[in-house]
Amino acid sequence: MAIASESDSLRSEVETYIRRSLGLFKILLELHLDIAQREAAREQRRLLLGIVAASIGIGLLAMGTGLLQAIAVWWVHRLGLTWFVALASVAVGDTLLGLLALLIAVLTLRGGYMNETRRRVASTTATLLQDQD
Repeated sequence: MAIASESDSLRSEVETYIRRSLGLFKILLELHLDIAQREAAREQRRLLLGIVAASIGIGLLAMGTGLLQAIAVWWVHRLGLTWFVALASVAVGDTLLGLLALLIAVLTLRGGYMNETRRRVASTTATLLQDQD
């Protein structure tokens, strides 16, 4: 009888240990999921801003400013410059504005994605795979 009682006690302790370990694992996964969701939302906002900035930059470089360019060329020509020099100066201004918008886009879009989540998952994985001495 004493052996059966010890066996039941040992089984109960093992079950408790397994239940607690699984509970801890569940909490750890929920923590990682929460961090990943917050970081994904942050990354989504950053990517959206970068795409908008890139669209503006590409639009300025590809299409210019249409009527505003024509008015600018006319105005520069009225300052006494030839038509060619007036066209060239407006083109340089448009190019600089477009490059500035693209620079903003590149700076916004560069860098790693979901860095905090990747770092925490790697740390947790390394901890779980460590040899137990």
